Amino acid sequence: MNNEEKIRYYVKKELVKKAQEFTDPLTNAELKELRPVIKELCKDLLTYQQLNKNTWGTKGTSKQYDILNHIGVYCLTKADFKKYCNIWHFERDYFKAKEIIETGKVSWLLNHIAKNHWYSYLELMDAKCSGYFEPEREELATSLANTISDYDYNAKPRVTYTPKNLEIHPESITEHIWYLFEYETNINHQDDQRYRRQEDTFDEPVWKYTFKQLIEKGKIDRIRLLKECLLTSNRNFNKVLSGWFYDLMLYLEPNNEEFIELQPELFNALSSQHSKIVNGVLKEFKKLYAHESFETQDFLDNTDFLLSSETKSIAVSTLMIFDKLVKKDKNLKDVLVEKSLMAFNSTFKDVQLRAAKFIAKYGDESNENLKDELSLYASDLFSESKAVLAEFISEEDQDALEENLYYEPVINVAEETRISELNDIDDLIYLASQSFDNNEPYHFDLLLQGLLDFQETLKEEENKVKLEPAIQRAFNLLMKGSNSQTGNLDKILANFFINYVQQILLTDKSETSIKFQKRFKKEKEEDDAYAKRSEWYNPVLVDLRKWKFRSHHKGTYHLPFLNILIFVFDLLREGKHQQLLSTPSHAPFWIEPLVLVERLIEYQQKNHTIFSYDLCLAIARCSMNETDTKPAYDLVQKELKGELKELMTYLLDKSAKFPELKNYEQALYQAYFNKKDRKEFEKIPAIKSIKKAGNYLGDIDYKVEIETYDTTDWDYKLRKSVPVQRQRKNLEIKEVELKDGLIDKLKMKRNRKQVTYDFINFGDYFYDDERNDLPRIISMFPNNSEIVFSRLVSRCFGHDWWEVNEEKIGNKIFEILMENPQNPLEAGHLMIACSLFAKPKSVKAYAAEYWSQLVSRDAINSNLIGEIIAKFQYIEYYPLKRFTDLINEQMMNLSQKHNTALLNTIEAAIPLMNNKPIKNTKKLLELYNELRLKACSNSLSEKVNLQLENWKSSGTLKKIIKQIQTA
Repeated sequence: MNNEEKIRYYVKKELVKKAQEFTDPLTNAELKELRPVIKELCKDLLTYQQLNKNTWGTKGTSKQYDILNHIGVYCLTKADFKKYCNIWHFERDYFKAKEIIETGKVSWLLNHIAKNHWYSYLELMDAKCSGYFEPEREELATSLANTISDYDYNAKPRVTYTPKNLEIHPESITEHIWYLFEYETNINHQDDQRYRRQEDTFDEPVWKYTFKQLIEKGKIDRIRLLKECLLTSNRNFNKVLSGWFYDLMLYLEPNNEEFIELQPELFNALSSQHSKIVNGVLKEFKKLYAHESFETQDFLDNTDFLLSSETKSIAVSTLMIFDKLVKKDKNLKDVLVEKSLMAFNSTFKDVQLRAAKFIAKYGDESNENLKDELSLYASDLFSESKAVLAEFISEEDQDALEENLYYEPVINVAEETRISELNDIDDLIYLASQSFDNNEPYHFDLLLQGLLDFQETLKEEENKVKLEPAIQRAFNLLMKGSNSQTGNLDKILANFFINYVQQILLTDKSETSIKFQKRFKKEKEEDDAYAKRSEWYNPVLVDLRKWKFRSHHKGTYHLPFLNILIFVFDLLREGKHQQLLSTPSHAPFWIEPLVLVERLIEYQQKNHTIFSYDLCLAIARCSMNETDTKPAYDLVQKELKGELKELMTYLLDKSAKFPELKNYEQALYQAYFNKKDRKEFEKIPAIKSIKKAGNYLGDIDYKVEIETYDTTDWDYKLRKSVPVQRQRKNLEIKEVELKDGLIDKLKMKRNRKQVTYDFINFGDYFYDDERNDLPRIISMFPNNSEIVFSRLVSRCFGHDWWEVNEEKIGNKIFEILMENPQNPLEAGHLMIACSLFAKPKSVKAYAAEYWSQLVSRDAINSNLIGEIIAKFQYIEYYPLKRFTDLINEQMMNLSQKHNTALLNTIEAAIPLMNNKPIKNTKKLLELYNELRLKACSNSLSEKVNLQLENWKSSGTLKKIIKQIQTA
């Protein structure tokens, strides 16, 4: 057999050893001749491929992989080896790579493993000693952390404690061991289990024990080790690893004299982001404060941020040390009293009360400066703290809370938000280059209008060339995938743009057109080929009317935009020019009513065809502020005629009655939902989605309950799955039917065209693309987004397993709403209430800020929020602590109005909560009592009092309930 036949034979029969023995003596020339057969075999056996309809994998066995990988590294170039074989085999197996390097036949392997490897510490040191490459300090630290444990899965025990590995190379102890304190490693995980020596039981944490032994043997300096342990607290390690190093320090049992020597490092550790470290240091200071060498001033220099800490125990421990210091040295009294004022920045009642008692005990009532300082904190003090400091705070200071927190009034169409028109072709070309990046929601609409306005100018050859950057971006978005900012609507816009260029703009024989058409053909072939290989992939370079999302995406929210794109495409193909009605006039998506009326007048005068989705979207975006509508209303009465006049009169006049229109039925429904006009329910002729219609006006039927469901468990005795019943907490949202006997009337008209509200379906799951589309989704109905709020609760906010994407969606929706606030109906209130209990802190913070805005504008129903919260807490659907902490940190003491809103919310919630108090009910009652005292409210509703009587059976609540009932 010749060499090629031998290779095929060894691979077929899986003769690993024979193949290796055959390859070793071959010359470079002989190895080079084998390249074609190795490529062929690798492509056939090792390439990841579809094996059958539902299975993907490689045809080759593990032994065939070993043969081809061993022979391939000798025969193939680096590029071919990476393409056909698995180079990571040598990136992980150092001694196998070393064996091949030493043959001198593979010149590229050494350079590759020097940059790409995952070797053990001893392997790295061998490579260093052999002169192959110099390991980085961080990788030495990472590998060293694992070097005192040897793993052998065929032995008992599997893991062996091997400290001798540290003694093989002298620099391991003299230099490399200190890298463990500089770089984040998994050294803490080595102590998670207790390993055993071969000869006896070893039940010590291995690395801590190792450090102790090295100190006792005099191989490392004890004080240096203690210092390094403390210095890790500010090296941005995760909290578990930082805690492990602090535990290592305690494991070594330093005495007071050593701690005194370590004071600089201890003070440095006070600024650690991990509370365990800070609390540990303060615990030591409680012992060290009396030592003659304790640096009291250095401690005082660190107390401002300690007293303001978000961790209660840190602030309390600091104040406890204050008590000890003032007893040690009376001369510190005034300084400590002044320092303790920082504790009033804390939102913890216990911290404030302890500081208040300290000031009351050691403060000078005649000190006017102290009184002035205290007056600055008066509005943030809890009532008990105020009572303790009554001699220091005047009645005026106690009532110092602002009457209201000011927010700018909502003006949708302010002059500073007016969108600049495209003045020339250069403006359009610049816009086209950035319109697919989702920088502004209105860029989508502005590009369409720009193409209509400058369609003739674009046909000039010099302008076609200028579009190349925009074409490149569109192709990249479609073929290479989206970035973190782009959404599905950007992909559809890119598809529209490529279709426009390919079918309308660049169809002549010019050099620019030929170049583009060649590029389009190539990209189209690749797109279609990929679609054939993958069942889930839908091609993206298709006719606009055939656009589809990826196959598993069931959303429909894009359809109004897609319909408008098709409408504009047809206008461009026919060479027609007209102003789109729905193009925003003011950022981010508003249309000034006067602008919309002027556009409609132009349509009427020029006899333009009105596209229903364009008109619907324009109606939806029309600003409904009373100050915006008066000039537009007057112009409607003067210039518009017929049904357009009736439509716009109904939209702009709050008192106008629902008209009967034949030609603009969709737009009429859109206007109705804009106005949230419940009085006209009986006069709506038809709604296609009957069961969903109530959600358009904020109605939402939901229940929070403990649900019993059937599932199966594996029975190990019976050796089979058996049916079982389990329970889970569930928030179920149902679609709401319109009320007041409308059903019969709605059934009379079944062919009604859909309005934009009918398309609000996000599919079964939210993806990044939908998050980035949210601003433009809201732009479909910025006056009334209740249906979106309902869907958001259903998809993201209504459960407690927040993933990264849900968190980003939560942040995004509140960013939009804080810039363009709405008056929420029931679905909006449900979304806000869910968000106040959100697991991600960022979502809670956004929700609290939005709540604050709505309270200032009298746009929220505090009682409704309370009723929703009560439903959650009846079965403890969310941890109550999240809400009480948020009240403390961000919602209370913003203004009297906000405190009253919170008081009303809690008063509405208490009677509807479970008669058996849940965890953190005490904290809720403490906040309730505090809010009542701030509001000077003596009245206690009968329903609240009845629930308090129910809760009295809990011993932990008796005291606070008594305070509430006797206040």
